[in-house]
Amino acid sequence: MPGPVIPLIGKATPALHLLVQLAIERILNTGGIVLEFGSGHSTVWFADLGCDVVSVEPDRDWYYAIRQWLYDRNFKADQRLKPPEQMASVAQTFPNEYFDLVLVDGYSTYRQDCIQESKNKVKPLGWLVIDDIQVGQLSQQADAILQGWQRTDMWALHTRKDGEVRMHHTSFFRKPKCS
Repeated sequence: MPGPVIPLIGKATPALHLLVQLAIERILNTGGIVLEFGSGHSTVWFADLGCDVVSVEPDRDWYYAIRQWLYDRNFKADQRLKPPEQMASVAQTFPNEYFDLVLVDGYSTYRQDCIQESKNKVKPLGWLVIDDIQVGQLSQQADAILQGWQRTDMWALHTRKDGEVRMHHTSFFRKPKCS
């Protein structure tokens, strides 16, 4: 039985820096096929952009809250509730070169696995975006996994809900035309 539903109101604004949001909107332009590891406001935002969204979430209560938020706005997303250690396996259920964009977000210890399992699922000239890449050794791990991909970094100050200001680092990796 699902846990309590968290009421979500207002416009869906992802927990991504505004410059990152604008870059993603430009990449997706008229929609696209998106895989995201870690659902939330971004799930609703992608759906509102006209994207086909596959969203993988480990937290049961958050999964149902986002599900309700999508329903309330008449948006659809292919939501998958998976324990953290199984999140990456969702990528393998799709053919290679299927997604226009993959977003790896959240603080799961399995983010490296999500990158590894989804890299072949990105279309040529598509994007793999890693938010909060500064956590742990993820930057070096991503560089090793996505060797040969073009990397663009965005740094910005981010104010957390508790008022603390931290540096926020998001990396965009573009898949080569031929890999």
